[in-house]
Amino acid sequence: MFLAAVLISAATRGQILTVGSISHQCTTYLNGSGYETSSTNIGLTQSAFQQNGSNINISASLDCSIIVSGNSLTVNGNGQCSYAESGPASFDAGCYSDLSFAISSTNYYLFQAQVTGPRSGNNGSYGYLYNYGQGAYVADFAWPSTAFISGTQSGILAPGSYHFQFDNWFYAIFPNGPELISPPSASSGWRVIFTVSPIPIVSTTIRGYITDAHRGLSITGASMQIGPLSVSSDANGYYSQSNLPPATYTVIASANNYVSQTNVVTTSSAQTNVTQNFALSPLPKLDYFGIGVNWQNVDPPGSCSLRGDIGATELYYHFRSDLSSICNTGTIVSLDASATTIDNLNAIITQFGQFTNSVFTNDTVVFYVDCHAGVSGLYGIQISLASDYSSYPVFDALTIAGMLDSLPATTRKVVILDTCHSGGIAEELVDSVANTAALAACSAASVAQYVCSAGSDNGISVFTSAIITNLDNGIFDLHRIAANINADAFGVYENDIGQNLNLEDTGSAVFTGLQPQIWENSGFTGSLTNSVMSVVQPAPKETRPMVVNGEFKMTLTNVPSSGSIAIEVSTNLNSWLQVAFNTAAGTNLNFSFSVTNAPYQFFRTIVVP
Repeated sequence: MFLAAVLISAATRGQILTVGSISHQCTTYLNGSGYETSSTNIGLTQSAFQQNGSNINISASLDCSIIVSGNSLTVNGNGQCSYAESGPASFDAGCYSDLSFAISSTNYYLFQAQVTGPRSGNNGSYGYLYNYGQGAYVADFAWPSTAFISGTQSGILAPGSYHFQFDNWFYAIFPNGPELISPPSASSGWRVIFTVSPIPIVSTTIRGYITDAHRGLSITGASMQIGPLSVSSDANGYYSQSNLPPATYTVIASANNYVSQTNVVTTSSAQTNVTQNFALSPLPKLDYFGIGVNWQNVDPPGSCSLRGDIGATELYYHFRSDLSSICNTGTIVSLDASATTIDNLNAIITQFGQFTNSVFTNDTVVFYVDCHAGVSGLYGIQISLASDYSSYPVFDALTIAGMLDSLPATTRKVVILDTCHSGGIAEELVDSVANTAALAACSAASVAQYVCSAGSDNGISVFTSAIITNLDNGIFDLHRIAANINADAFGVYENDIGQNLNLEDTGSAVFTGLQPQIWENSGFTGSLTNSVMSVVQPAPKETRPMVVNGEFKMTLTNVPSSGSIAIEVSTNLNSWLQVAFNTAAGTNLNFSFSVTNAPYQFFRTIVVP
């Protein structure tokens, strides 16, 4: 793409500089055929336009006037005139920029140019300034010699006519003449500021430091665009561009994994050294904090034991591979159930404190737990961090909420809970922590499952395996993940249904499928990758059920607007009894029925299309 502009600033002595023509031509290379397939010559008959990737803008200060007549441009005034342009090979074409002009009195000139992919033989980028009257090159960048490629060239121009050109054609000689046989490489191009002035041109400098806006550390290798020119920051974050004619420049700072920033900087004869610092904000990232408990050392030898530590590790690895462009910090807290609850909790708190130092504003934090859990009487639903969990009910929704509240207020929090009764914890978290979504393996009264493959006693959580499969298939929207798991869209556990799996609280039961719960508060939108919401109808949400005076009570929210909702109960997860069937009308549904003579332990909701 071409970026070209005539920039004019005030000086002290009058002159008349006539520009005969400015043209740009780009020739497209097609399928390696070696022929010119299209070409466009653009004259200065419009003040601003775009065509075939070329963009020319003309502007004048109050001290000068620009007259366009036909294909010629005349600058009348008492100021210096600068022509600034960049012509990188950003498309599959050969391009050149051509400027012819005449001056009526002795002038000074200043070139500041950067040529990449310089000419070698007939191919490459180059530029020059040619004096028609003297028949000589005044300045050259890789043409006609190759001694000088980039940098500054300056001197005096006698009255006369001149030709300025920068080019990146690739040619070979055929019997019928030269033809374009290959496109320019991506690294072939030029950036140039050419200035003509009736008085000596003052050289100015723009410099500064590039730092991380959050940590204050210097950023090495930041790309600095100063007008058409480009420089990089050094190992200390310092950049400098000298030999600039006095003018107003747009300066753009950009670096990998940071948000670009733009400032306008003006240099003049009275202000020759201008400092412009930039503090760049990191791009929003996904930060992972996973907690997993290994129960193998407390379960009977040879039994199938929950390995939450494996689940936490595997999920992180898949975040790293499936979301490599945004996945940033990862902390995995692998705990052993043979330790004490207090020791394991302290390990979590300590490592989370260290983890928060790498979390920035607008990041998305994934907080994951893979463990046993149960209902602990007066204390409600508790996550079991060790075998002595009954004596120390300390890891629950209140504890997790306190941890999440220590993150920056604008951080998006995604909580993934692969525990029994996790829906109850998820609901409490969303009610108490802003900008939070929670994906739970089951409802407050239901259980999660894990399975050991043949010949192994490592129990892997079914819900986590289903999440990983969704990530591997490019599904990052939480609602869609929940819907896919609910329907077993990828067949993750189709062979497990009806099998005797282990439960993540106690004992075992026949596995009937997963029914994940997703909760969001009003401050949270979007998916794991961004804040854009994908509209997917998730399964209904179950409020915490309770038994009061022999009656089972429950409310369903997020009910679909079509179909029906069935409620079924069971004492053994093997046979189910339907106790309610209601039309889904998009409104909350309240259920209440007697359980005095039937001690149901499990229930489930079924959406009937």
